Amino acid sequence: MKKILFFCTLFLSFIMCGNAKTFTIEETLKSSDPPLNSFTYNTEGPSMVYDFFDENGNFNSVYRSENTIYWSTFDSNLNMIKTRSWATLYDNSGLNAGQEIFFYGTGGAIYEDGYLYVLYQKPSYGTTSTERYTSNVLAVGKYDTNGDLVLLKEYQGQYLNANGMVGATGYGMDILYYTASSSMTIQNGVLTLFFGGNMYNGHQSSLIMYINTETLEHMSRIQDASLNTDYRHMYFTTASHSISHSLGQRIIKTSDGGYLLMEVGDAGATRGLMLSKIYLDHYTSDDDDFDYLNIATKRVVHFTEGGASSHGYNMTNQALGSLIEVDDGYLYIGAMDKVLSASYGSAMNHPWDIFVQKYTKDFYTLENAEDMQMLDTEPRIVTGEKSEYNGVGRLYLTGDEVDYGMKWLTSLEDETIILIRASKLSDGNIIIVWEQEQTSNNSDEGIYPSGKTTTYYMVIDQDANVVKEATAIENVSLNNEEHYVEKNGFLYWTTTSGKTLSINKLNIYNAIESIEVNTTHVELEYTDTYQLQTTITPSDTTMDKTLTYISSNPSVATVSDTGLITAKYPGKTTITVTTKNNISKSIEVTVTGDVPYIKGDMNFDGEIQIIDFILGLRYFIGTYAKTEDLLYVYDMNENGKLEMIDAILILRRFLNTY
Repeated sequence: MKKILFFCTLFLSFIMCGNAKTFTIEETLKSSDPPLNSFTYNTEGPSMVYDFFDENGNFNSVYRSENTIYWSTFDSNLNMIKTRSWATLYDNSGLNAGQEIFFYGTGGAIYEDGYLYVLYQKPSYGTTSTERYTSNVLAVGKYDTNGDLVLLKEYQGQYLNANGMVGATGYGMDILYYTASSSMTIQNGVLTLFFGGNMYNGHQSSLIMYINTETLEHMSRIQDASLNTDYRHMYFTTASHSISHSLGQRIIKTSDGGYLLMEVGDAGATRGLMLSKIYLDHYTSDDDDFDYLNIATKRVVHFTEGGASSHGYNMTNQALGSLIEVDDGYLYIGAMDKVLSASYGSAMNHPWDIFVQKYTKDFYTLENAEDMQMLDTEPRIVTGEKSEYNGVGRLYLTGDEVDYGMKWLTSLEDETIILIRASKLSDGNIIIVWEQEQTSNNSDEGIYPSGKTTTYYMVIDQDANVVKEATAIENVSLNNEEHYVEKNGFLYWTTTSGKTLSINKLNIYNAIESIEVNTTHVELEYTDTYQLQTTITPSDTTMDKTLTYISSNPSVATVSDTGLITAKYPGKTTITVTTKNNISKSIEVTVTGDVPYIKGDMNFDGEIQIIDFILGLRYFIGTYAKTEDLLYVYDMNENGKLEMIDAILILRRFLNTY
């Protein structure tokens, strides 16, 4: 228990251990006065935020209050369309005081193919080991787009056990997430969870868990001999993966059908950033032959020494960021000391700076740490005077450690990075968003946070070259729950504070925000023209200002690349003008007046005869001279296309059946 309290006390201002206050709903979720660059809604103490764009292009935010899950959908102007809500699965009843401190109720959410999957968790409870081992500590709920529960499955702690032994003394998951995090992804119908937690014996470890999205079956329950053989073969090796004292997790799916994992270790051989690749392997023997997922783990960064205290090694001195797959490798973006110090420190030895590493896609097959790295940088070596172990703290650095390929993007002195996340943009670049805190009482013994923070972002390319310099984001504070999603050059994410939920919209590159057209409806006589006038906001955008004009029915009216509308035939059409980042406006066009030809009259003799059908066929197959006027005559269904159906419609017109 002392270890738990120590960890949360130490990292409260860095990692945010959670909100234990109970809120009640004071008013219906509604819009309030938004700050400069965000839209704020009142709710009941939200946390656990997950954001995404759905298949209809709407922005969605999923968040949790003390006892309720909310799922809100917003239109393109961030006006709320609807909100679904339901009670969380678990509450804190039956928990002791220590367990209540680390009870969060939920561990995250993810959306895929019309379903939202929500992860629930709670500590085990019971007066005997058997009761604790057989109590449910984790559950997954599957919800449709109406927020209705489709399926729910609960899992016992004894089965969340990487060593493969059901009910083994001290093993299995007792409390999930309290000193770590949960990360999840969906690939090929499999929900993969990567999380850390406390085992029954009090130690921390990590675990990979595979769940069938259709049935929510625990596919990697390696202890269960009755489990489908294919599941056991496929997932046995990786399901038994565990790093002792794993204090933070990230997982992403990779384009080769595997996974990439990053986790923070704080003990012995796993002290540092541990990178793992899950890849498809093949097993062959005289008795068996099957494919399976294998795993290889490498330490890519070491941590500086911790503090001179009983659990000083828990001072991992880093801000866990993000993993991203790029065209030719994998990027990790995080923050930690630039100095790899062998000396004991305090809460923070030095300011944390942002760094990037880029790994080759075959890094897991390489033995040499330097060969895994793709960025040519100066190595990070151990400095400082090595302390003597006095029985108070623990020492891990020998003085020979070297970290390769760390490209530093900041160089702070009186400030430090405390929260950082990154996301891949549609143009292939990477956006990094972080919170920076002023420090005080800086000395050789360490630095201390002041509570004064500023939020920034920058954009880098896939080789960590800066595309857009660090830029402050006004009126925004982060809370380590953010999930960044981009659309049309804008970055969206939700932050929470107290009873407010703020949805932020960031114009990353000074992109086009809106387009205005001088009219919404044009009425023209046959052969008349009209020039559209457009205005782009902001006028100083750095984006390509080229516009695309399209007529839904060119037989009625065409439009040029400059917005000149030309009336062709009586009827109606819609002209749509679109920017490079897919912002559009539509104009309705009505064409009236007499025309010198009749639809289907291919020889222009004023009548519809069988010869017109024959000429229509020739026109379609390309043996009759094509002219612009003939296209409008032939286009019987007025869709602007040259089709066989038009010739058939000419014949029906001759037969008076059309």
